Amino acid sequence: MTTVMDTYSSTIAGAVRAVLGHSKKSISGLAMFLDLSRETASSRVNGSSVFNVNELEMTARFLGITVDDLNELADLFHRIECRNEKRVAA
Repeated sequence: MTTVMDTYSSTIAGAVRAVLGHSKKSISGLAMFLDLSRETASSRVNGSSVFNVNELEMTARFLGITVDDLNELADLFHRIECRNEKRVAA
């Protein structure tokens, strides 16, 4: 069963990936900024593990945006996903 936290984590990870790509910043750069291994940073970015609050704040700073920006982008991705699921079900 997918929980709200799983969905949030997944959509936040998607938002981080999108902004990373748009800003042409790397997971390796993020890992260095967060003082994490590249593998750990990658697991956060691909959604297989969750960002803690401090990591999320620092990630937003690394990306040059706010946590609110990440949340808004994640919410947008979630709404798009829900609309697409409704279309497939119809």
